[in-house]
Amino acid sequence: MAEGYVDPNNHDDANVVKVPHDGHSGHEKLHDTLVLISLAFMIISQIALYFWKQKSPRSFRRVTFIGLWAIPLLISMYLFFWRFLIFWALYSTGAVLMINQARKKPIAKDVPRRVYMFFFIIYRLTYAISVVGYVFLVGEFMGFSQVIGAVIGDQTFHLGSYAITLLFYGLYFGVLNRDCAEIVTERMASTMGFAGKGKDSNMPMTRFDPRTCLLCQHELKPDVEKTFAVPGCDHTFHEFCIRGWSIVGKKDTCPYCGEKVALKASFKNPWESQTVLWGQLLDAVRYLVVWNPVILFGTDLLFRIADKPHA
Repeated sequence: MAEGYVDPNNHDDANVVKVPHDGHSGHEKLHDTLVLISLAFMIISQIALYFWKQKSPRSFRRVTFIGLWAIPLLISMYLFFWRFLIFWALYSTGAVLMINQARKKPIAKDVPRRVYMFFFIIYRLTYAISVVGYVFLVGEFMGFSQVIGAVIGDQTFHLGSYAITLLFYGLYFGVLNRDCAEIVTERMASTMGFAGKGKDSNMPMTRFDPRTCLLCQHELKPDVEKTFAVPGCDHTFHEFCIRGWSIVGKKDTCPYCGEKVALKASFKNPWESQTVLWGQLLDAVRYLVVWNPVILFGTDLLFRIADKPHA
């Protein structure tokens, strides 16, 4: 019998000639090496992101914002998540309109009001969606899904699926809205000026009239809409107008006379909470949405390139 020949009718293990598979062994070693390289790539990526954020926080924030806006769009287009695409398109349309209004010179008097109202309404909406999603998640852990399923006659009903969807929408659009608001505030702060006499201003000059808001020139109606008198000079504005001026425009002065007052101390910015836990949560959302897919894609690409000749 020739060496290496195996008789199919002979089941004696002693007569079976075992041929070592050196090629397969080498292929396993290559895969082990690629796994180590992939882990090293992920660790180095994390370190690079950390130092980038420390050395150039402005550019890191801008690139993260672009990724936060674009990456979920590309993934949703690839996977045909049409519901997300509809909500993304609606929000993006409104945000782009606000950004364009903030870039115009001179800035219209009611722009701070409109910008603040837009981002404030989105903030409230995303906050409510996140809370509902959290309540659904707690209900899932407490076993309410079985109770509701029994009531509606659907044993496959799960609050958890709705909870995850609502939490994602609330957190994603909440973080996107916050970052977009910060960019708009920087843009408006660089173009807005004082409306007082004798001062250079990018906003149209107005004549003092105690019956009208000095920012939007609309009539003051305290019984219909809240008003706010600036401490010190008592110039009165619609509350949303002065909120837009002080919070969105980042101004600490009266829009009419330019008197230095602590306007921002009078209003709490809803999308600029400074608590450590809140900041860490926002950073975690940005990382999961932006940098985690980028790192995983880079790792997968590296794996495919290195493994291609041995496929």
